[in-house]
Amino acid sequence: VQLVAPDGTARTLHDRAGRSADDIVKTYEVDLAGIEINGNWTMRLHDNFDADEGTLNSWNLTLGVGVDPEISVAGSGSQYLVTVASPQAGTYNLDIAQDSDIVDGSGRALSGLVPTGDDQSYTVTAASGSQTFTRTSSPALHVPYDVYTADTITVTDSGTASSVSVSVDIEHEHIGDLLVQLVAPDGTARTLHDRVGRSADDIVKTYEVDIAGIEINGTWMLRLHDNHDADQGTLNSWTLTIDYG
Repeated sequence: VQLVAPDGTARTLHDRAGRSADDIVKTYEVDLAGIEINGNWTMRLHDNFDADEGTLNSWNLTLGVGVDPEISVAGSGSQYLVTVASPQAGTYNLDIAQDSDIVDGSGRALSGLVPTGDDQSYTVTAASGSQTFTRTSSPALHVPYDVYTADTITVTDSGTASSVSVSVDIEHEHIGDLLVQLVAPDGTARTLHDRVGRSADDIVKTYEVDIAGIEINGTWMLRLHDNHDADQGTLNSWTLTIDYG
């Protein structure tokens, strides 16, 4: 039984040990620190005896992603406030010396809760914080007459959008002919520009898009349509910015 990371690195979890024992229901800690997690992870199995084949019922992959939380300590004497600010939810340890006079928010001595030993770890669960995805595409894409044209940006992060904005640089001599839309991975579309501006030139603008609560993972599309054949344009670039948690 082997786990194969996205870059092809393989780690053996079980190597034909256990003789005639039945079944494997077990959790393995895998030495793969420092590897890039994005991509396909594979559970690979091989049976070298034809008398007793088996079934992989299920498997669960848990990845601890490296996080550098910001930790601040304020206070004096026996009362301190420890604040953990992290871009990712998780559990962080607070070590209290056995002989300290530090108390918790209710005034209880933390070291007094320790039955034995010199130190004790207390867990502090960080609230899920906000993260930001931003990426720019510069396709220099020609926008022809009466044909829907699109450029895409793929988001590999996962989470729920709290805010979405799109900045566009579109070169065009008559923006009143243009329709510009943002399409989310699930097909939800929001119109950014709907044939307004009459004979004004170009669109260089940032739009705040009402699409909060949507899952961000997948392909986002900027879709354009020109309904007049006299003055076609070019999508020089666009930037997608998503705040998510």
